[in-house]
Amino acid sequence: MIIDIWRDDIKSYIYFISSMSQEKMYGGLSSKSDLMGGIFDRWINIISEGAIFNKYFLKKISPKYKVISDFYRYNPINIGIAPDLLGIRTSHKDIPFAKFGQNGWMPYKNAPQIEVKTFKKDQYLVSLRNQHYDGKYLVLLQMFLNPAYLVPFFSKDIFSCKVYSSLKMNNKVFIEEGFSKEMKQTPKIIKDKKIGTLELIRVTTANEFMNCCDLCGPKISPQYIKTIDITRKLNNPREVIKMSTLCDLKGKLFTFNERWYKLQKNKSIKTLSWKITNIDQIEVIKITGSSISINALADGISINNIELSAGNSYLIKFGLLDRSGANGAEYFMHKSIIEVVDEYEEEMILKIKEHIENEKG
Repeated sequence: MIIDIWRDDIKSYIYFISSMSQEKMYGGLSSKSDLMGGIFDRWINIISEGAIFNKYFLKKISPKYKVISDFYRYNPINIGIAPDLLGIRTSHKDIPFAKFGQNGWMPYKNAPQIEVKTFKKDQYLVSLRNQHYDGKYLVLLQMFLNPAYLVPFFSKDIFSCKVYSSLKMNNKVFIEEGFSKEMKQTPKIIKDKKIGTLELIRVTTANEFMNCCDLCGPKISPQYIKTIDITRKLNNPREVIKMSTLCDLKGKLFTFNERWYKLQKNKSIKTLSWKITNIDQIEVIKITGSSISINALADGISINNIELSAGNSYLIKFGLLDRSGANGAEYFMHKSIIEVVDEYEEEMILKIKEHIENEKG
């Protein structure tokens, strides 16, 4: 399910993010004094919150409903952060899902509490730091933004024909004869009102997600599968190890055990759990710090939903997300196997609908 994001979908979020450059940022909002470009890089993911509710979830209840986002300015270190679904605007009234008071942001009556986590399309992992998310629904999204996503918001006169013509360079003056192919003129900018796309990965609960993930403690870096490719057979390997002796089945995934970590030189990593079928027919022939070589002994083998063929050898290359400077704990899972997490979309939408109906009176 792909949702297109257009200029008019996110105007309020662009205004809100732009406002942050008008005054000194709170410590909890920015780790350093950013110019506007840095602020947008840090905050642009919030546009996904309104888009997924307005263009998908709420349409299943009523096309007249609109999400109310958190556009307050405050220091989250002192009072916490509002849930990502703060309220719903109906044709008659604004219905809160949380309210701020003496104890900070608190759920309003029986309203479902929902957190939205957005990841880039090219990211391999989904993750969560448990910031009091127990009991909350979790919406996982991946977003692709056009590299020039801010261009539609610039004034028209900046991209006028007059300005474009002023950028034309005189090759005869600045380039010696025969070298003009090395230099290119500034291309003409096309203002596309489509900002990007949004894809729903999963609706689950924070507790279900954390139960299926691997927890990386402070300064522990997750090691994950980056690629699986057929490779040449390794003749006369020094030692052959059954894959089933290196990991144990935990729920729907295989988690690496003590024997695996004894073979690892880097003791500050956590190899993320794999989804494996027919594990008894996989033999490990070589392990390095950044890869593992295996033989597939039969058909019907898959690793993280990648099918392997009998009689072939494969090189599995690892990626590493450096958390050597992280002081907190974080839950991680490879994005390709998110289907192992139980789905709660229908339940969440029903809870939203019930709360709205109860408050409409």
